[in-house]
Amino acid sequence: MLVLASVCLLTWPVAGHVQTSFAGAWRSDGTRTAGPAVDGSAVSARGNLLDASPATAFRNVEERVTQSVQTLTIERRSSGGRQKFVYRLDGAESVNVNGASKRTTRSRWNGDTLVTEGTEALSSTRGALSNAFREARSIGNDGAMVVETTREFEGGGRTVSVLAFVKKK
Repeated sequence: MLVLASVCLLTWPVAGHVQTSFAGAWRSDGTRTAGPAVDGSAVSARGNLLDASPATAFRNVEERVTQSVQTLTIERRSSGGRQKFVYRLDGAESVNVNGASKRTTRSRWNGDTLVTEGTEALSSTRGALSNAFREARSIGNDGAMVVETTREFEGGGRTVSVLAFVKKK
């Protein structure tokens, strides 16, 4: 019985254990970024065509990430403005509102990758748009933060983007 108890204690997960740290100031690396595209033009997170290639459209994204055992906070700055997302790391629901956009998510660890899944709804004068999305955030062997996002839009349509970030110096 003592052996069984020892084995159980050794395999019991540590609550709140953070496998990977994303903390720091990051800037997008356009040379390693692949965004969703239609006929060579980038597609925004909201499904709009941008007047640029994915590498150009997503090259000026900056993220300042702070992380604790309980939360991951991302302050993002891009040509589209500023956004702030706070994700709970215990699997509980997180709700983030940025302007007319509301994002409802749950985050979980899959090995060293933080997976965030949920929905995003946007209200505008042109109507409402919503999508389901999955974001996988990891650190590559070269130290780059890689964020792969898949979006499924209501009524059809799917986009996949991969943004690579390097630490700001």
